[in-house]
Amino acid sequence: VTQPESVNVRVFLAAFMVAHFPSRVFESVEPLEQRLLDAAAPMLASFDAICASLQATRCFRDVPPALTRPFPALLLDYLQAFEAWKVPDEAKLTCRIKHAL
Repeated sequence: VTQPESVNVRVFLAAFMVAHFPSRVFESVEPLEQRLLDAAAPMLASFDAICASLQATRCFRDVPPALTRPFPALLLDYLQAFEAWKVPDEAKLTCRIKHAL
């Protein structure tokens, strides 16, 4: 994921649920879930810092590069962790749906 328009907004917003309400998102915290938790928190903290600075300065060019520079790598790490978690989670969900029918 290198282009901002290729980021699924719902996946980005899911980071909030993952970081703040993990028991609502995960049945249990196994290594894939832990990796996602570990990636969501710093990405959201970075985004929060950027937003706070933007709110204070009212101009994106005045947001310090020290705040914006790490964000793309943090976002990429979160997106990769989300994708790694999503594949087996979807498989479990599909299996449960088949059994319910």
